[in-house]
Parts: sequence; structure tokens; C-alpha cells
Amino acid sequence: MWNSWIKGLVKNYTIDGLRIDSAQYVNMDFYPDFQEAADVHVLGEVSNGDPDVVCPYQEKMSGVLNYPT
Repeated sequence: MWNSWIKGLVKNYTIDGLRIDSAQYVNMDFYPDFQEAADVHVLGEVSNGDPDVVCPYQEKMSGVLNYPT
């Protein structure tokens, strides 16, 4: 359902990128299919200073905010 929704939203509004606030509160495995459906850059907010927490999200979406820095 979410993948269909984002695909339509991106197409209807010509969105070129998404920022997902509080990304760490959603299971990481959700993001690869969601990003593929959106077909745009996805930047996630994982507000944690520990690289061991933040870095795994880089493999699930195209970018994350660099809170560990």
C-alpha cells in the first residue's frame, strides 16, 4: 500500500527527493522497496550519535543525515 501511495505522490507532484523524519522508528527493511517505488533520492533522519546505529541505514536508503559527526 505504501509503495503504491509514494509512487503516485512522486508522479503527481513531480517530487525529486524525499526526507523521512524519524526514520529509525520504522523497520529498516521497509525502505529499499519504498525507495524503489518512489524512484527518487531518499534522505533519512536517524537522530542518533552512534555510527553503529546510523550507518546501517545507509545500506537501506540513498542517504542519511550525519548525526554522528
